[in-house]
Amino acid sequence: MLKQQKTHQNITISLPQKIVKDLHLFVKKRGISKFIEEAVTEKLEAKKSIKEQQYIDAANDQERNQIFQEWDALASDGINEQNEW
Repeated sequence: MLKQQKTHQNITISLPQKIVKDLHLFVKKRGISKFIEEAVTEKLEAKKSIKEQQYIDAANDQERNQIFQEWDALASDGINEQNEW
């Protein structure tokens, strides 16, 4: 017997009463989970896009990269030397 992999997980969340009222007013009762899933997915994709752009901007920041190269050079400076203390 093959074990089916669970694709969804139940969670408990708290929402303001006004949002819950509006959900029941504008979304079919059997469609609330799907509606919330789509809304959260949309918001997460926007946040991921912003974070991705920040990483790209950081990688393209020449001044920042120059500073890192200088620190990298210092990090290995004298690493093979033995101290005679």
